[in-house]
Amino acid sequence: MPGLQIYTRDAIDYFYSHPATLLDRENTLLVVSIAQLQKLCTTAKFETPITFSMGLVALCEALTRLTSHYKAYICVLDGSTIVTAVAGHCISTKLPSEPTEWRLKTASAASVWWLQNPSRPLESIATAITQLNW
Repeated sequence: MPGLQIYTRDAIDYFYSHPATLLDRENTLLVVSIAQLQKLCTTAKFETPITFSMGLVALCEALTRLTSHYKAYICVLDGSTIVTAVAGHCISTKLPSEPTEWRLKTASAASVWWLQNPSRPLESIATAITQLNW
């Protein structure tokens, strides 16, 4: 079993030309912006286009399909809601306001909670988001 890895911010940009390297890796969390997710999915030729205007429900449906097809886990911000998708399951967490530095905060908190609960990635990552001081 490969170790747990979390990628965010500029680290994601290195994989645009070979998105399968990230998307097909087990125990990998991608904390991405909509733009980064859009680029990864476009280069991976994922059947559902990711757009800025798709809305929360459509985004959750797309992430459910994406994480059913690929092994990586995804966290993405839509407005003031962070959506977490793991293995075809999706949890949305509404924040009090649109956060700044959300990717770094989410990745940091998720790493701690996920390391403590490696067999429950969806629950631990989603819980980490709720425990942050937004």
